[in-house]
Amino acid sequence: MSKLIVCTGTLSSGGAERVLSILSKSFADAFDEVEYVMWLDAKSGDVFYKIDSRVKIIRLCKACGSTNILKRSWWFRKHIIAQKPDIVLSFMVMINFSVIASLIGTGVKIIAAERNDPKFFHHGKILRYMINKSYMLNNVKGILMQTEKNRSYFTSNKLYNKTSVICNPISMPKEIVGSALKVGKKDIIVSVGRLTKQKQQNVMINAFAKFHTKYPNYKLI
Repeated sequence: MSKLIVCTGTLSSGGAERVLSILSKSFADAFDEVEYVMWLDAKSGDVFYKIDSRVKIIRLCKACGSTNILKRSWWFRKHIIAQKPDIVLSFMVMINFSVIASLIGTGVKIIAAERNDPKFFHHGKILRYMINKSYMLNNVKGILMQTEKNRSYFTSNKLYNKTSVICNPISMPKEIVGSALKVGKKDIIVSVGRLTKQKQQNVMINAFAKFHTKYPNYKLI
C-alpha cells in the first residue's frame, strides 16, 4: 500500500496552502493513503481551501497534546516510523528543517519544498547554514524550488543536483477561461498581498510611479 505524508505549517489562506489544496486530488489519486500534517498550532476551522476528502488531516499540536517543538518532533518521528510512508513531502523552509531533524537516522525519504527565495532568509546565517547542511543528508532526495533564479542559490554541486524547479499550479474552471478578455476594463491595477518587507510592495509602487508618468489615468489599488 503506497503512502504519502505531506508536512506544512498550516492549511490557512496562504499561497503554499493553496498549492497543497490544488494538489490534494492528484496526491489522493496517486497514493493509496495521503496525510497532511500541520506542524503549527491550529485552531478549529483552520482549513481555508478545499482539501480532497480522501486526505487525512493531522493537527500535530493536538495529536501530541503540546506546542513544544521537541514533543511535536518526537511524536512525529514515532508516527512516521509506525506509518512507514513511501515519501515525506515537506513545505516551507522551517518546517523542512523540523521534519529532517525529526527523522534523522530513520532512512525515510524526504522531499523538501522551499516556497521563498532562499537568498532572503530572515532567521540568520547560522540557521540557514544548518538548514543547507540538513539538505545534504542522504535521505533528503530532492529540493523543490519555484524558479531557476531561486535554484541558483545553491552553488554547491551536491545541493544543486538535488534541486528541481516546479512552478506554482494554476487552477481555473474551463468555462471561465478567457472570459476576462470579453468584458470591459477599467484603468486599474489591483495587487493583493501582505504589507511586509518580504512581499516587496515598495518595488511595485516605485515601478507604478514610473508607469504613471506615461499613463496618468491608471490607478494602483
